[in-house]
Amino acid sequence: MSRVPWGRIGYFALVLALVVACVAVTRRNWTAQLVGSAVAAAPADRPDLPGREVPMLPSPHIAYLGTDHAAYNSLPPTSGPHLPWPAASGVYRESVPDELMVHSLEHGHVAVQYAPDTPPGQVRLLEDIARRYPGDVVAAPYPRLGHGVALTAWCRLQTLDTVDEAAIVHFVETLAGRYDHGWTR
Repeated sequence: MSRVPWGRIGYFALVLALVVACVAVTRRNWTAQLVGSAVAAAPADRPDLPGREVPMLPSPHIAYLGTDHAAYNSLPPTSGPHLPWPAASGVYRESVPDELMVHSLEHGHVAVQYAPDTPPGQVRLLEDIARRYPGDVVAAPYPRLGHGVALTAWCRLQTLDTVDEAAIVHFVETLAGRYDHGWTR
């Protein structure tokens, strides 16, 4: 008759419990991160926040770019279906698909997107602003934007007729990191 190694089983269970506890303590809303869905209700709209509130959509992962999914409720979108991976923060010379950008917003990033007719000097200023916040901002052209600049964060949208550096900086500094698979502040 073989003996059950209760000591090893107990040790393994203790280590597993510690790992789970560490994950639970260090990650807010960690189950949502595992399943890739925004499950936390939006806090009440606050008039002190820049832009306007956009109602949160269900935000499941979709399998690949081009997969049919529910329509977004804003242009550019501020929540909703997205790919399982986000766009890296930084400056893009080509547009970033909505399904990538939404996942970046879900991780607390801010998008600074501009119309195709934005003058080159203003594009350079937008890129310079984005480079000041290398871990927080994705800057890219947005062909579907009729004119001006659109600033998006999770469930927030602000449009500008022209580049307004102070407004963009305020939007970024106020809303970057406010949501990361759950409201952080």
